[in-house]
Amino acid sequence: MDNRKTKQKIIVQIVSLFISIGLWLYVTNTENPIRTVEVSKVPVQLLNANDLSKQGMALVPNQSIYVDLKVEGYSQDVYKLNKDNFSIKIDLAEYALKLGDNSIPITIVDTPSNVTVKNTSNLVVTVKIEEIIEKDFKVESRIDVAAKANYYVAQPQINPETVTVSGPKSLVSQVKGVVVLGQEDNVFEDIVKNYEVVAIGDSGYTVEGVKLSTERVQVIIKVNPGKSVPIKVGTIGNAGYNINIASMELSQNYVEITGPQYILDSISEIYTEAIDLSRITKNSNMKVDLIFPDGIEKASISYVTVSIEVEEAKESQENEVTREFEVKYTTSGLASDFNMTASSDKVKIVLKGSKNKLDSINIENIVASIDLSSITDTGQYTETPAVNITGDAEGVEIISVESIIINVTKEENSEGVFNETTTNEESTLAQ
Repeated sequence: MDNRKTKQKIIVQIVSLFISIGLWLYVTNTENPIRTVEVSKVPVQLLNANDLSKQGMALVPNQSIYVDLKVEGYSQDVYKLNKDNFSIKIDLAEYALKLGDNSIPITIVDTPSNVTVKNTSNLVVTVKIEEIIEKDFKVESRIDVAAKANYYVAQPQINPETVTVSGPKSLVSQVKGVVVLGQEDNVFEDIVKNYEVVAIGDSGYTVEGVKLSTERVQVIIKVNPGKSVPIKVGTIGNAGYNINIASMELSQNYVEITGPQYILDSISEIYTEAIDLSRITKNSNMKVDLIFPDGIEKASISYVTVSIEVEEAKESQENEVTREFEVKYTTSGLASDFNMTASSDKVKIVLKGSKNKLDSINIENIVASIDLSSITDTGQYTETPAVNITGDAEGVEIISVESIIINVTKEENSEGVFNETTTNEESTLAQ
């Protein structure tokens, strides 16, 4: 019973809909009343936009300029309308435009004759204007060059090296570089060719709407036969005391180089920058640049890693010796109103080290000095000189330094008195 009532209700609704549509069609086709409708987003055409460049200005890119029209006419006419039935234009040359937003009234050039646009008096659009700027970019080569076996490609030479990009500020600011693109395969001789250049953005996309000072550049790609030469490690200095360099291994023993044939013929090996062996105290891995002669155009690598292995020199304690040196010392810092005498003008110093190392040290290499600046009163003082060994003293140990007895008085200078800075060799010393 319920299903039957539901079906009857649906049938009544459908019949009512058809009757409504029929009445509407009858009124429309028979009576054809006047109606007002809105035609949305009718595009506005901008004329003489290129003339803005004479004033250093340009349209902001990708502007959507359109208007909504209220159109009146007979039903049969207005319901057939679309935005393509209208032509709306703005001649930018007729206005004094400025940077930023410009409000401009529109002119409807063409409308269907059987309808009337009702809102012509208040139709205004906003046109955005920005400045034109220029920016220079160094052209980068992104030409993929695959050389024939045993041939090597030098860095491309580009002419001109720099291209100026100009256009609306918002577009030029998107440009991150200017590149030349191309691909060359199985190359075995020099290439001289013109390639197109493009402005690219952050992600490598092409920036459209900007102007380049040149659309093509000349690229010279030199192709040379190559040569493989061994790499040698350059060194300076000697390993430190008790250190032997056990081995030096290279991450790569050969380098491929290219250049004019007469230069390649003169090269038999490539050296690294010099490693100072005196600074090597433990096993090390060092990144070292290669040194290439003038004229080498390209190399397969620019540096190598040198792995240095060290070992302690096999020298027993029995090979170490001690030696006593008697050295004159100097004094400094004593106040001018004091005099001094010393127990000796020389000091005994005992050094320990290998026999070869101690044999290389003489008295001139040992500097001894006493600082008396802390003495503020007369009396007897026991002072130990500070000792410094000049030259190669790696591994030499100072075992002992003799102390000196200093007598400080305020009496007149007499024989045996040292001056403030050096020991008087002619003084009479207290024994």
